[in-house]
Amino acid sequence: MNILQVLSSMDGMEDSQWTTNGDPTVEYVSEKMGNKVSRQDIINAAPKFNRSNMVVEAEEPDEPEETEEEPEENNEVRDMLSDMLSKDPMIAQEFASFLSGFPTAGLIDLEKVLIIQKDVAEAAERLAEDLKLRVKLSLSMTRSRIKREVPDMDNQSAIRNFIASQAAARKASIEGTRAILKGLDLSTLDPRAPIDKAMARRNTRGMNRPAMPKKG
Repeated sequence: MNILQVLSSMDGMEDSQWTTNGDPTVEYVSEKMGNKVSRQDIINAAPKFNRSNMVVEAEEPDEPEETEEEPEENNEVRDMLSDMLSKDPMIAQEFASFLSGFPTAGLIDLEKVLIIQKDVAEAAERLAEDLKLRVKLSLSMTRSRIKREVPDMDNQSAIRNFIASQAAARKASIEGTRAILKGLDLSTLDPRAPIDKAMARRNTRGMNRPAMPKKG
């Protein structure tokens, strides 16, 4: 007899065959088997068997899961989509070429990837608008402070400032000239032009015309 046969022959009305928990006694099963068995042996043979559930069901061994090899086409689709996600969205002409060679089996997955790209682009657009608004507000506040604290120069003020700057430049030029001439002996200066000086140094002999003899 095996353990399952012993359990099938047990009497639910016989208290001596059961523990207080409703499990088969190890002593009874061992006696019927003719050899010593353990509680674990009984559980392994029929894990759900007890006094309230006397249906003997042997635990079926787990069958190894059959792993189907992924079609080569699926690998290609996965690689194409992974590469697509790692880059910026394509321009229309580039995507049209990409789409024409894309496997039919992956079109649904391609749609999901494009939806992801669209969501990312819209999030970036919202962020850009938020940054633009921040800068505009900062610029507005800065201009308001300039208006409050920096004097506004009108056209007339600009003209007066220009005239004043020109006068200051002329004054500086005159003072510079005075500084150069200060201490200079003007009597040593020859006001003649260089060419006049050169002509004065030439020999004056023969420069006068001879006197004409008088008739008589």
